[in-house]
Amino acid sequence: MQSTFNAALQRLNAIEEKLRRIETENEDLKNRVAVAQAAPRSLAAVEQLFDTEVEEEDEEAIVQQAREYLQSAIGSMIPAAVEAQKDDLQQIHGIGPFLEKQLHSVGLYTYEQISKLDETLIEQLTKAIQFFPGRILKDDWVGQARRLHDNPTEAPHEFRPVSSENESLRIIEGIGPKIEALLADSGIHSLKDLAEADVERLQEILQAAGERYRLHDPSTWPEQARLATEGEWDQLKSFKEYLNRGEHKG
Repeated sequence: MQSTFNAALQRLNAIEEKLRRIETENEDLKNRVAVAQAAPRSLAAVEQLFDTEVEEEDEEAIVQQAREYLQSAIGSMIPAAVEAQKDDLQQIHGIGPFLEKQLHSVGLYTYEQISKLDETLIEQLTKAIQFFPGRILKDDWVGQARRLHDNPTEAPHEFRPVSSENESLRIIEGIGPKIEALLADSGIHSLKDLAEADVERLQEILQAAGERYRLHDPSTWPEQARLATEGEWDQLKSFKEYLNRGEHKG
């Protein structure tokens, strides 16, 4: 009987100790909530807003939370800018007049700001401007903005992502309008087609077209096309500069 009583007493003491810990944790949580409510809203505080579930139908609240998140990020994660400093954001493929105004409305005016967006910021920007999910990543706004910011004198079309199956083959060093037409006649219509083509096949096409085309060396064309289809514009640009510096005829 004594042993049973002692065991029951130990269990009771353990339960009481657990209850005391729970009370302490609850009190600590209340204190942290009170501090958070009293403090000025920071980026971290805004992030906590997203831990609270928002009903899907409450679209206005989702948009407002996303805008608050972005505005809190400006000055910390994103450089601050004003309208007087704005760049021509329409030079970024995928951004038109309406979207440019939407970006201005959340405080984004420059290439540098767009270049600093990470995946979380892109997600919140998509919600804030009510844009198509995934489109900002697909069109590579960040990469385009970074290159435009770093190379303001370069032609903007050189930075565009390849999203069309009919993208011109003439961005490849060594391919002009006539060779582009020649390749099209042989079933190579896009950069994707060219990237997958065998060099031997390309040589056969040139050989069959006559003496003037046999002078061209297509050995680098598939690699250039691959860099283009994967959006590796900086590498493609360096590669083309290398080819231009040498005596390579491809």
